[in-house]
Amino acid sequence: MEPYCLKPTQTLSAVDTLKKEKGYTAFPITSTGRVGGELLGILTSRDSDFVEDRNTPIEQCMTKKDNLVTAKDGCTLEDAQNILRNSKKGKLLIIGTSGELISMIARKDLSKTRDYPLATKSRRDQNLCVAAAVSTRKKDTKRVDALINAGVDIIVLDAKQGDSIEQLAMVKYIKTTYGHTEVDVIGGNVVTATQVKRLIDAGIDGIRIGMGAGTISTSQIVKAVGRAQLSAVYYTSLIAKKAGIPVIADGGISSTGCATKALAIGASCVMMGSLLAGSKEAPGEYFFQNGTRLKKYRGMQSLDAKEEWDEEFISETSGMALSPGRRPRSNSMGGTTGSQIFSVGVSGAVVDKGTVSRYIPYLAQSLRHGFQDIGARSIPIIHEYLAAGTMRFEIRSQAAQKEGGVHDLFTYKKRLFTS
Repeated sequence: MEPYCLKPTQTLSAVDTLKKEKGYTAFPITSTGRVGGELLGILTSRDSDFVEDRNTPIEQCMTKKDNLVTAKDGCTLEDAQNILRNSKKGKLLIIGTSGELISMIARKDLSKTRDYPLATKSRRDQNLCVAAAVSTRKKDTKRVDALINAGVDIIVLDAKQGDSIEQLAMVKYIKTTYGHTEVDVIGGNVVTATQVKRLIDAGIDGIRIGMGAGTISTSQIVKAVGRAQLSAVYYTSLIAKKAGIPVIADGGISSTGCATKALAIGASCVMMGSLLAGSKEAPGEYFFQNGTRLKKYRGMQSLDAKEEWDEEFISETSGMALSPGRRPRSNSMGGTTGSQIFSVGVSGAVVDKGTVSRYIPYLAQSLRHGFQDIGARSIPIIHEYLAAGTMRFEIRSQAAQKEGGVHDLFTYKKRLFTS
């Protein structure tokens, strides 16, 4: 809706700079250099790549308006797709009644809409949904304001313990300032029904469930605080469901089977840390060990991560655990004592999994087959089975778990998906 425009008097050297900064390859040319000005033409890589003098004005090599493919404001996506298909062009410029530029549609935009019809879209403008994380520190209200003004759809409160005065205050601030329709707020992490109820009363829209269940978390070992993940998801989802609030299983998803169990026990979705940490798109550096390509993976509560934070952030913590019925307490008992850093996470490495474009389809298909074998067509249906007692769970002994895995082979090769 707001393509980056240029004036016809600007030079190709300015275009080269913008290509490096913005990553764009095509620029609409308008009389004002902005959206809303009279459309004069378009400059693409085909127009400028082989011009040796980079001080050449854009107007001397751009494609003029008469040779452009345009459509009137108000055309549908289907109309736009037909125009691009018939014209065999890559860009369609949308103009108003006076010839002013309104917006630009690219062939790539339409192909993405076709190839990814289930992509989560913003309810405000149908663009891709955007979320951003903030801490629960009071001064981060400025960051919240800036993010919402920039058009973010979801605010994620980043805290290892979600039942604190600071988190409840941040939720109430966002909902009081911006209402319940401007932006969604996801909070956590919590593991008890009482903690969930406090967040719901504050106005939360989604809740992360899990404490000490993650691959790189040591909360249950160091602090003796946490809960078995399936129990946490089951009992919290019972309360959240009454309020129509989805819960997110955060931690303990070591395989697609774990994801199926979490969804079947009441979660609306799952967070995957270690499963996606080895992907190309995940942060971290690759290295080789004993002939295996690995990628570094660390918890945000590990010493390696905390040592990179500024001193002020280190001195803050995400709250104290509460017993049922007790009121939330402040974070006054910080995570540091003098120069000592309190850590409840570890650093490690995971095996390279390639790009997520190949890995996520495997994960999704595995879940589909799991639901198919259970006999449920969707997550809401499997939740109905859970509530009605149609679907039952059984405790498996260690012998049963071993039996359910690969066994009695001298050697085998594990391939998750085809290349």
